[in-house]
Amino acid sequence: MKIEDIEAFVCFVNVQSTSLAAQQLGISQPAITRRIQNLESDLGLQLFDRNTRPLKLTQLGFQIFEQCAQVTAEIDALGQLVNSYKLSTQNLRIGIATSLSDTILSGILEDLKQSYPTLNLEISTGWGIDLLDKFKEKKLDCIFSTTAQTYGQNDQINMEILGQLQIVPTVSKKLKKMSVQHLADCQSLGWIINTEGCGFRQYLVSEYHKLNQLPNIKIEVTGTNLQMNLLAQGLGVGLLPKEVFEKSIYAAQLTSIELTDFNLSVQLFYMIQPDLNEVYQSICQEMSRKVQSILGWG
Repeated sequence: MKIEDIEAFVCFVNVQSTSLAAQQLGISQPAITRRIQNLESDLGLQLFDRNTRPLKLTQLGFQIFEQCAQVTAEIDALGQLVNSYKLSTQNLRIGIATSLSDTILSGILEDLKQSYPTLNLEISTGWGIDLLDKFKEKKLDCIFSTTAQTYGQNDQINMEILGQLQIVPTVSKKLKKMSVQHLADCQSLGWIINTEGCGFRQYLVSEYHKLNQLPNIKIEVTGTNLQMNLLAQGLGVGLLPKEVFEKSIYAAQLTSIELTDFNLSVQLFYMIQPDLNEVYQSICQEMSRKVQSILGWG
């Protein structure tokens, strides 16, 4: 007897549908039928009364089903035991872009702690280009970032786009009444912006270069929470993902301003090492769904 034949038999009896069983096991409907027939052949017994519609188990078939259900339950338990061991002995190394870490990290950690209490995590935060370099060097198993274009094309990398972030000039609502329509108008306010290495800052500098200017950087920070706190006090203008500050505790105090000569949007993506084991790949996919939920995309 083959385990796959037993699994097909148990699944079919549980869902009472060839199509649903096929969908659940990820195989074709003829494969479900064939596996059940193989099991009957190995046992030398008919498990179903084929004169009834829908099919019903024979009395002996029902007893065999109960035994087979126990077998599949034990196999599942074995898989969970092995996965638990892997989670407790191997570290999952995650990289998160600095511009997102303040917003998504706590939610991710809370979910993982509940679902995988034995999971060993290593979390790194940094600028997108640095995370990509570490990923390329296999120092990270999975990254969440916004600078995919700097990596180049590689068919062996599993890159998934999660959504688009609108990067907007942001100020305190106290300053909203000021006449700010162009990048040049922001110079008097002064910029509160991330340190060197931030892709958003690099883009801002490039836009000012077109005006033969340098941005008036008033305060340099690292991360979004401190930046939003200073912006809420009316100390200058910042550059933030709109989806981030609108989900923050500062949402009621901050607003974006539309400039005629500034427009920036980036794609948020995640990458998984192609040789990462299936358990960790599944966890990374769960994390990606959590990120989308936090940002209001799912």
